[in-house]
Amino acid sequence: MMIRKLPVIAIFMLMVSLCTAQTYIMDGTPINDCSGFFSDSGGNTGPYSPNENLTTTICPDLTTGTHIQLIFSGVDLQPGDMLCFFDGDDATAPPISCAADFIGGTSFIIQATAVNLGGCLTVTFNSDGAGEGEGWSADINCIPACQTIIAELVMTTPEAMPADTGWIDICPGEGISFEAAGLYPQDGAVYNHSDLTSSFTWSFGDGTTSQGPTAFHTYNDPGGYIVQLLIEDQFGCRNSNFISQRVRVSTYPDFDLAGDLPSSLCAKDTVNLSAAVAVIDSTYEVSVSSTEGTFQTTG
Repeated sequence: MMIRKLPVIAIFMLMVSLCTAQTYIMDGTPINDCSGFFSDSGGNTGPYSPNENLTTTICPDLTTGTHIQLIFSGVDLQPGDMLCFFDGDDATAPPISCAADFIGGTSFIIQATAVNLGGCLTVTFNSDGAGEGEGWSADINCIPACQTIIAELVMTTPEAMPADTGWIDICPGEGISFEAAGLYPQDGAVYNHSDLTSSFTWSFGDGTTSQGPTAFHTYNDPGGYIVQLLIEDQFGCRNSNFISQRVRVSTYPDFDLAGDLPSSLCAKDTVNLSAAVAVIDSTYEVSVSSTEGTFQTTG
């Protein structure tokens, strides 16, 4: 079998392209691009400035798609500072959301919708003088015209505690039932879509996946896992949010024998063993059930 290799010059050009992706600093200057990064005024080296009042419009250059998409790895803003998004070429366009609508530090996607014929996004940012955060950096992409899809985690068994931001706690070998639905606020604006025309793909955080709006998954290994859901409609448009449901699988109990135990036992001797929790932590529920039993030995 012949393996075709890229010419050295092609590899070099690819590396140069990746290394020179442009970073656009939010300073009010319009952006026309389908690549690069969009960041706060501090760039990659520092926080944004106090008392900022900025508006930036980002439009596609039509090289890879017709509508702008921004992928945020997370946003760090101080209380009172607002980063908001509008579905058009100025701040009078329909509002999409603000960064405060998402859990702090988590990834989220903002994209121009199919009803927005120009495909532009407008971003506004306001900061006060009471402290500045590290800001943000968003990956700029261009996608086909899509209507909005929002993934909603309807219920889980066991439930997450607390319901909106909490963990689902289970023991190794136990399973979790998931039920989800899609929200389609622009259904019928350009085309019709619903759960019946969409596919659901679950990612359970341990390398396994499942299909369908409902799923059941067993976790065998202790650890922490993040469950994500991808909803894709008949035109390949995907949900713009991450459900990021956290699962915590407990470790196995660790038993130690302590106290004055006999160094040896003879046939028909009896030894009493008792169990207790050595350290009580009010943030965890720990219980010990004492039982009695016997076992046979030889020799």
